[in-house]
Amino acid sequence: RRRSLHQQTLQYNNSLEFVIDRKLQTEFIDVTVPPYTLQGGYCGIPPALVRRYSDELRKPIKECAVAMDSVRLFLLKVKGLQAIPNDFLSSRCEATPNSSEADHSNVTNWLVSIGLAMYAVPFAVHGYHDLYSLTLLDSNDFRRAGVNDPRHLQRLCDSITELSEHLRESCL
Repeated sequence: RRRSLHQQTLQYNNSLEFVIDRKLQTEFIDVTVPPYTLQGGYCGIPPALVRRYSDELRKPIKECAVAMDSVRLFLLKVKGLQAIPNDFLSSRCEATPNSSEADHSNVTNWLVSIGLAMYAVPFAVHGYHDLYSLTLLDSNDFRRAGVNDPRHLQRLCDSITELSEHLRESCL
């Protein structure tokens, strides 16, 4: 089995870094590119992603935030890119409610901001190209688009409710 460059060279400080790195790979999330890393090597990891990993891995938010940023920093260094640590990611994740951080500019950015970026391509393939159309869908539609994890489905349905409210308010 072929291993990626970072799998060959990453020296994990702890097993949580290993688990998070594998989970990021499985979800095709590259934390070395925007929006996860901003210009100049600054951290742009969405708090919702850290909170989701914390929930799914049953680990404290602070531990997940530190491990995820450690993986991001290492991968940036492997690529020879500038890497600025984020000492405030965990406090930002603990303090920010989900709805206030959602990006309503388009479907892909919205999915990234709620921590479910891996569904951007399947949604596009199924014709879910605008935010309004998402509010008309139900859990069966999302299952047909590949959302099979019940936790992801619940997070998505909760976020759709918030999205509907946002769209309704923006039309007033």
